Formats: sequence, C-alpha cells, structure tokens
Amino acid sequence: MFQFKFEGVDALLTKFNTLEETTKEIGPKDIPEEFVTWQVDDMRRKYPEVATKSTGNEHASHTSIWPRGRTYQAGKHKDDFRSGTGNRNRKGPRTYGAVLRPTVSRTILRPELLESLYDRMKKMVSEKFSWP
Repeated sequence: MFQFKFEGVDALLTKFNTLEETTKEIGPKDIPEEFVTWQVDDMRRKYPEVATKSTGNEHASHTSIWPRGRTYQAGKHKDDFRSGTGNRNRKGPRTYGAVLRPTVSRTILRPELLESLYDRMKKMVSEKFSWP
C-alpha cells in the first residue's frame, strides 16, 4: 500500500484563499465600475447604464446597445417622412413619400469597441490579480 505525505501545502492553501477573496471583491464591485468607464470613455455615452445580477457566487453585468439610440421608434421622427416636393400651385394632390435611408452594414457593437472592452478588462484583472 502506498502512502503520500505532502509538506508545505499550508502556504499554497493560503495563496489560493487570498486569490479567492480577491475574486469575490472583483465580481460585484470592480467589473461594473470598469464597464461604466468603458461606456463613458469609449462609447461616449452620456448616461451609461449597467445592470448587475448576483446569484450565489455568480455575478453578471450587462448593458443594452441600440442601433439608433434607445428612444428611436421607426416612423415617429420627422426625418422618416417628408412632405411632397414641387410647386405648391400645381394642380393635383400633394404626394407624400417615405424617406429611404441607406441601410447600415456595420454591427451594432463595432469590433473596435469590443476590443477596447477586452483590453480594459484584461488590464483590470492584471492589476487586481497577482500571485501572492
């Protein structure tokens, strides 16, 4: 029968406990703060919005990104419809037509913004985590 004896495990266990405490601090506090900073600096949002949800050991932060702004409603803005053009003295009914907007082929969250979010989170984690 084999018997194993490990020495110096207490020091390693202390290091893991320190890392666990650091992880618990980062989840609910630092990640949402960095998320808001990213929205203000990189996305240039006036009113950053972050929703957080914590259940047990899991912490989640998210935001909503709209293609034309959060208050945009199709057909409600004056740019969407225009009155008929031409001479007002002409005979016949005035024509009304919808303004055709060019479609935008870029994604809602541009790759540059996503890369800047990745960089910010990597920097924050590398500053907060260090092997004790």
